[in-house]
Amino acid sequence: MGAAGGRERATALPRPVWIDSTGMWNHNGGRPPSVGILLEWRSSSHARGQPGWEGLVVWANSFSERGWSSGTTWMRAACIRPMTVADWKVP
Repeated sequence: MGAAGGRERATALPRPVWIDSTGMWNHNGGRPPSVGILLEWRSSSHARGQPGWEGLVVWANSFSERGWSSGTTWMRAACIRPMTVADWKVP
């Protein structure tokens, strides 16, 4: 999980995360963020040439009654949030 310049992002991997591809965390018109698994971090440059981080994420969505969809992609760090122990508690 090395990053450019020999620096690493300190995170135990893989780990469960919330993802919002917009990075705005407005919950897509009332829908909750998607559940994902963060596999790896890498250093990257954004459109304006600024350095940043991206995470390789596998996610699952349930946007219709037909079932689930899944995917894998690199996402900006602003689109990824860690799950906490409280997120896993059953009411």
